[in-house]
Amino acid sequence: LVELVCHAPNSTVSTTCTLAAMFVLRCLHTSSSNSSSEEGKAPSQTSTADCTKIVEIFSAPLEEFITKKNSRVSSTLFTEILSRYPAIAWLLARVMGKHLPSSVNDFRRKEVCSMLCSLMSRRDAPLYAPVHFSSLAKIFKRSLPATLKAATENPDKVKAKNFRQLILVVQHFLQLSKQFGGNMAQEELSELASALSSAAGCDLAKRSSDIKALLLKLHTSASLQSVSSSDQAKESAASTPMKKKRKSASSPSVSSSDQAKESAASTPMKKKRKK
Repeated sequence: LVELVCHAPNSTVSTTCTLAAMFVLRCLHTSSSNSSSEEGKAPSQTSTADCTKIVEIFSAPLEEFITKKNSRVSSTLFTEILSRYPAIAWLLARVMGKHLPSSVNDFRRKEVCSMLCSLMSRRDAPLYAPVHFSSLAKIFKRSLPATLKAATENPDKVKAKNFRQLILVVQHFLQLSKQFGGNMAQEELSELASALSSAAGCDLAKRSSDIKALLLKLHTSASLQSVSSSDQAKESAASTPMKKKRKSASSPSVSSSDQAKESAASTPMKKKRKK
């Protein structure tokens, strides 16, 4: 059904195959959850086992939707997955982030950004973000600056409301990086901060004062996070020699105590020899 969506002769056939594929996916998910409950297993254990297979099926249509202009694939094929199956959606977010800079036009970029925003702003995002954010951050640290650069290079072909959707993706990414990013490298956030700074001075930001204010706010946030991560790295590097010095300082005390014990044990032997 997914292949039929990609090779549909018209939009009517594509929509019909999309609805059929979603119906089959719902039936498969329901049957797997019912069988797992009968076996006494948690439904999440059996459903996540097939997540990789489902992601492989939907990755190619998603890439075609983002990068090809005459694609028959519609966003309906993915929005239901985002709303119903977040475990699969977080895996598909890697495909979205990878191909986001090579979006075929402004409309497709806006569609992908809206899907990413709805995913990262879900209430259950703190349940999935600790597992998936590290792999997503590796992709987004390159794709988001490249996407911002691509959007600002052709301001005449980008609408302000669509550009705002891209900025919201950056905002959600920075919020998640504060919670689950750990100590991200300074270069990763500084590149994004420089891209936000250059975007704040482009023609798109001049059209709307709200967009410019949001870009400057995100630039400040990304800069502060990069500075804090570099400070933490310096502190950890400085604390390592101190630990080595403490260990080296504590080793002679141990040896001196051992020498004291040996001298105390040898004293009765000396007395016996004198007697």
